Amino acid sequence: APHARPTFFTPTASDAPPPASSSQTPLRHFKEVGPGFYNLRTPLTVLGGLVSVGTHMSVVRLASGGFVALSTAELSREAKAELDGLTDGGKRLEFVVATHPYHTLAFADFYKAYPKATYVGTPRHLKKMPEIPWVGKVNDPEWLERWSPELELRIPDGTEFENAGDDHFS
Repeated sequence: APHARPTFFTPTASDAPPPASSSQTPLRHFKEVGPGFYNLRTPLTVLGGLVSVGTHMSVVRLASGGFVALSTAELSREAKAELDGLTDGGKRLEFVVATHPYHTLAFADFYKAYPKATYVGTPRHLKKMPEIPWVGKVNDPEWLERWSPELELRIPDGTEFENAGDDHFS
């Protein structure tokens, strides 16, 4: 039987975003796809630049005014300015959550840009990037349920989180 798509954000009436500050950079790269849910799509090529697959990350505004980044992507200067505008220069970026064990390429640079956020990774992130001070594994119930009901994180059945190897295409 097919699996239902995971729900990452379920907006409610109380989730209306606070008014944007007058200094906030207008959004051209991040797209608000739901109240307080922003998505950034960026280019990514593999196989020596032969295949363009693209990648993305999302940022969720919590009712507290803080933000959670779901995964990371390489940020152009303009995209970083937009993220900084949303998060008050990164001060309100509270958590960065790795949601896929093989999406690792942008984490080191993202951590350098936003070192004060709390980082939660997949077991593979914790193993492959010990220079980032991970506080836990995203597949632990404590983190899956941390922001519920505002933000719902789920691991689909059949996803290999604990023992993800080095070969993404195996």
